[in-house]
Amino acid sequence: MALAPSARATLNADQLPIEITVLDPTLTGLQALAAQCNLTTDLILQVATFDPVGFTTEVEALSEDVLPMGCQADLIAMAEAIEP
Repeated sequence: MALAPSARATLNADQLPIEITVLDPTLTGLQALAAQCNLTTDLILQVATFDPVGFTTEVEALSEDVLPMGCQADLIAMAEAIEP
């Protein structure tokens, strides 16, 4: 599943191209990111009903073996950006 970026920039740091993608903080974006990070169905359903506190708490509790640190940080940042 491809994620739709809201902004994309390519930087050249020391001749190493780096691509940074920033997603719009929406429920659809959070759901796509959750699926891309291979979260369990239960957590993806929490995105659909959007329980930000429960979602963030459960994501923080996952070990790096289950959810890579980068995915964890991105999911939490997006969930916090969506919170009212």
